[in-house]
Amino acid sequence: MSIEPSYRYYHQDESRYYAPAFDEAQAFQTSDSDLGDFSGQKVGLRVVLPDRPWPRRNSDFDFGLHYYHRDDDIDMFWLMFGISFPY
Repeated sequence: MSIEPSYRYYHQDESRYYAPAFDEAQAFQTSDSDLGDFSGQKVGLRVVLPDRPWPRRNSDFDFGLHYYHRDDDIDMFWLMFGISFPY
């Protein structure tokens, strides 16, 4: 069994066409918060269970749980599951 912790920090400056709101239409504009200024942090944990006998000999199971937080109050969790086995 292996346990793999992870951490990622990300910072992004806003696009030159970004604004939270516009008073009048412009040639290029966006209010998509993914193109704004923000920072984010992700923490996660992955567990790998190698060489399991099911569904075939030497199968590997992979589980992961991650949490991502952005300073503009967008948060998310995701769960991953994988299996690999020899041919």
